[in-house]
Order: sequence, then C-alpha cells, then structure tokens
Amino acid sequence: MPTWFQWIIGAGALLGACSVIYSKLIRPLDRLILYAHDVIPLLITITDRFKDNPELFDVVKEIAAQFKSDSGSTLRDIVNGLQESARISAEAARVNAEAASVLRIKAQVLEESVAAVKELSRVDRAESAHRLALLEELIARKG
Repeated sequence: MPTWFQWIIGAGALLGACSVIYSKLIRPLDRLILYAHDVIPLLITITDRFKDNPELFDVVKEIAAQFKSDSGSTLRDIVNGLQESARISAEAARVNAEAASVLRIKAQVLEESVAAVKELSRVDRAESAHRLALLEELIARKG
C-alpha cells in the first residue's frame, strides 16, 4: 500500500476520533458547564436564604407529596373531589334554573286562567242577578 494512502487513512481515522471525542466528551462537558453556571448562583442563594431553617426543605417535600394522588388522603385528591362537587353543583344549578323557568311559565298560565275564571264568574253573577230580577218581576205580576 502506498505511503500517501496510509497518510489519508490515518488522517481520516484521526478526524473520526476527534469527531467522536468532541461529540461524546467536549460538547456534553460544555453543556454541563453552562448548566452549572446557571445553577450554582441559584444554589448559593437558596443556601444563604434557608441556612437558618433547614427543616423548610422537609416542609416543601411534604407539600410536594400532598400533590401526588394516592388513596384519597392527599390534598390533590381533596381538590379533585371539590372540583367534582363543584361540577355537580353547577349541573344542579342549571337544572334548577330550567325548572324555575318552567315554573314561572306555569305560574303565568295559571294566573291568566284564574283571571279568566274570575271574569267568567263575574259575568255569571251579573247574569244570575239579572235572571233573579226577571223572576221576581214575573212573580210580582202573577201574584
């Protein structure tokens, strides 16, 4: 094999090795350094703020645990139950509003019917009074 061909193969292998080293080692380290650059000031701030009360982290863990659903005893389960109750209450309110609307319509129809019956009874009383007067007049003529 010619020497120049061996140099080309060696350069290709060296280029491939450099590419693998860059993609598998250098680039992840670069990302890790950038991430650490953002996270370290935050960790320092948290440490300074909570160094007098380290039990606050336990409280935060407990709060976080309360938002995981399990057998119904967590805060998340209670919130889900309240949401379901609110949904049912909203549905009941909608049904009640529809029933109230129907009752208003029926009350209006009943009111109109009562008014019509009152008018008819007034007319009937007037007619009966008129007939009674005619009957008394007829009795008075014969007697």
